[in-house]
Amino acid sequence: MCLILLAFKIDQQYPLIVAANRDEYFDRPTRAVHYWSDHPKIFGGRDLQEQGTWMGVTTTGRFAAVANWSRNNERASGYRSRGDLVRDFLLTKSKSLEFVRSINNSEYRGCNLIVYDGVSLAYWSNHENFFTPLNPGYHVITNGCFNNSSLRAKSGLEQFAQLTIKPDTDELLELLAPKEPFHDSDCFVRGDTYGTRSSTTLFFSRTNIVVNEQQYGPRATVGTLIAEEIALHTG
Repeated sequence: MCLILLAFKIDQQYPLIVAANRDEYFDRPTRAVHYWSDHPKIFGGRDLQEQGTWMGVTTTGRFAAVANWSRNNERASGYRSRGDLVRDFLLTKSKSLEFVRSINNSEYRGCNLIVYDGVSLAYWSNHENFFTPLNPGYHVITNGCFNNSSLRAKSGLEQFAQLTIKPDTDELLELLAPKEPFHDSDCFVRGDTYGTRSSTTLFFSRTNIVVNEQQYGPRATVGTLIAEEIALHTG
């Protein structure tokens, strides 16, 4: 996951809106968003290599996503999968800030994590060695610094902010989709072996989560569009 755009408590109907592109090697075994058979309350993709996930939600209204950030001084092995962070948050009942405060930074390779408990949103990074609750507003999570000003992040966030004035799933998916001609500010990454594998939009209301995920193959080949409306059970 290399680009995660968030609108937190901007819209009265949707306390959280997410638009995200997952960038990964195409040969890494993956299953698209689905209800997990071993944890039926989780709806998300699955990394079949490590059994974690880059992003997911739950039927109780929780959300988490991770963006990898590899560091030059990391040892070769001995780390837990970064996808465990997302899975573990979705399975716990901890508050967002409580969860990120409890993470052992040294257990994972470099990454940025965003978590939402249905009320509060928090950010954590073991690369930047800090965590923080997030205030209402627009935020962008990438493989770099928090709310960084790279062309991709800045351009994506500016367009996202305009589109969420009157949020629409189709327009957000179009923002995330490949453009012609390709340019550096494009939210989408093309490639033969590595690139954007999926674009996902999430609309959290007080009663449900509307999920749309567009799958992609090498060189931006368009795959399956998956749509799901998740009724929330917060009791």
